[in-house]
Amino acid sequence: MQELEGNALDGKRLLKSRIKNPQFPSEAYAFVLNSLNYSLKMDATKVRNLTHNSMASQLIDACESFAKQTHGKDAKAQLKKWGIQTSGDIGDIVFDLIESGTLRKTTEEKREDFDHLPFLTDDA
Repeated sequence: MQELEGNALDGKRLLKSRIKNPQFPSEAYAFVLNSLNYSLKMDATKVRNLTHNSMASQLIDACESFAKQTHGKDAKAQLKKWGIQTSGDIGDIVFDLIESGTLRKTTEEKREDFDHLPFLTDDA
């Protein structure tokens, strides 16, 4: 997955207008985009070498790390306010962003890749 737009937080209105039937508030979409950027900054070489099977897992890990970094002990509660409770929710957001043209995917990446991955366990 590659981000096509710039800073997600600066583009909340743009995101809202691009996503035809948003299931989540704009903050949730911005959070996922910022998590993707966070992941790329942490280790771009590692991200480039991922297979499609591990891309979803890597993004879920990035979302969890970014949530903990930005919201600390309140990460789980903050994401819940935005409707993000499972890895599947992240997958829904990612594929909304793909459909809107904000992100691109490879032909191998599927929405189902995000299902049933560990995300924000009780120690988060």
